Amino acid sequence: MVLRTERQGEAVIPGEPAAPGPVIARAHAGDVYAGHLGPPRGLGPEERLLWHNWVTSLRWQAREETLFELEALLKGLACFSNPRNQSGKAPEPGLQDRSAYLHVFRDTLQHCIDLSKRLLGRRDRTFSFSRYLESVLPSDEERVRLLEQQLSQQSAEASLFSLRNGLTHLIEVADGLLESGFVTARLYEAMRSLVARELARSTYFSPTLALEFRLEHDRIAEPALLDLIAYCHNQLPEVHSAVVLAFLTLQRDARYLDLISEMSRFESDIRLTLPLFAALRSDLRALAAFLGRQSGEVMAEAFELHLMAQPSSRLGQDFSRLMRRGAHLVSLRATFSNLAHALNLDLKRIFHEILPSPNELHGVGAQPGRIGEAARNLSGTLEHSLQALAAELCPGAPLPPLSVQRGADRARSERLRREIWMFQQVLRAFIAKASAGTDVSDTWAPGGSFGFIQEFLRHFRAIGLQLIRISDFDRVATFLDALENLRDPDLQDANRLGRVTQECALFLEHLNALFAEVSRRSELQGVPFDREVAAQTLKMHLQVRP
Repeated sequence: MVLRTERQGEAVIPGEPAAPGPVIARAHAGDVYAGHLGPPRGLGPEERLLWHNWVTSLRWQAREETLFELEALLKGLACFSNPRNQSGKAPEPGLQDRSAYLHVFRDTLQHCIDLSKRLLGRRDRTFSFSRYLESVLPSDEERVRLLEQQLSQQSAEASLFSLRNGLTHLIEVADGLLESGFVTARLYEAMRSLVARELARSTYFSPTLALEFRLEHDRIAEPALLDLIAYCHNQLPEVHSAVVLAFLTLQRDARYLDLISEMSRFESDIRLTLPLFAALRSDLRALAAFLGRQSGEVMAEAFELHLMAQPSSRLGQDFSRLMRRGAHLVSLRATFSNLAHALNLDLKRIFHEILPSPNELHGVGAQPGRIGEAARNLSGTLEHSLQALAAELCPGAPLPPLSVQRGADRARSERLRREIWMFQQVLRAFIAKASAGTDVSDTWAPGGSFGFIQEFLRHFRAIGLQLIRISDFDRVATFLDALENLRDPDLQDANRLGRVTQECALFLEHLNALFAEVSRRSELQGVPFDREVAAQTLKMHLQVRP
């Protein structure tokens, strides 16, 4: 029996166990994940069966830990090659020394080789014998035949052997370049291209793309998340694919952070964290782009198909239900947009302000503290994103956990306190502007007279909306209704603006109390509020369009 996924009709190897939990009994496993889980891309049916047989032959620990770590670092190497995924400022072009960046590549390549040895086991001895044969074979034909055998990727094990062979040669080149003491930009770019080419030509171990997931270690085991996925599959199919992508991405990036935390404990492994950070940044940037730009189109098209499938004779009877469904989708679309904006803002702040660059990390022993701080902040970002999405999908349900990383609670509370402070400043500025006697009574006034209103609504969608949802503000309906009346510039007048100003003043009082309440949390005891960091974050927020 061969199962087909929804996305591309890809075959799924039978015999694979379904993700645990009662939800799978209510929805088909292939449907629950919306076709986003699969073997390495580009494999035919026979190659997929070979891959499946090889993976299942591994010990459980090797399959769950070693294979995941290898694939994470291979993806990290590919993502670290893109300067947009690196921490700090990009190096200036020219003759600036790139030794620190090449050291990151070299250490990561070596660790990938060590992981490959664990997966190959006794088969790795063949590598040493093959290298010996290269030096003693006298015939050119025999040398060519040996090379063809080394490059053969007729099985997953052969592909891993070929990758291990290529990475070893790249390390020897990197060591030679580093011995010179100065690596030019051209030499570094050439080395980077060689690494990318070696990874791309691997049949079974080519790095995963952003929003691409593996059957072996990306299936969700948390029952609460599976419940939410099944709920979307059955009740909100328009958002099912987006929710699955979000949960899978957040779960995988949480595992990246677990690896980062483990590696940051040892100074010899500290450089390995930068490629993992690069992979995480690539994933979250892709997720933010999908949620912020593409999810609305996907939801609209799916809802249109659902609407057109309704019998015309029932439209009147089902009108109220369809309107409620449409309103819920609009609210989810706003949540997706808010999450995309928050992810972009947090990534910019953490990678530019906290995480050290390769040059700062090179030869410095005191940087693990910054690595740990960046990991804790990102862990708080992932938890916030997951719980904000869960709260919107199923209000009132227990919020599902994502990771148990130490310090995540503190980072999440610090983030919430910072966002409260930021929106307090936005509210004060709006109240002052609206109370300054701006004339909006003329409905034909130029756009500049009410431009600050649209700017305030933009900030509310990006920050305030989430604060409204997570706090016990007793005037939520009245406040949102007042804001809704300001969305059409042609309908704005002094009375409506005055009503909004009053509601904003009440919400500001609520946020003042909420700020004090959050500051009293146990995880923030003895942690002073960093007003400078909050002000820098607000400045970045004002520069980033959601």
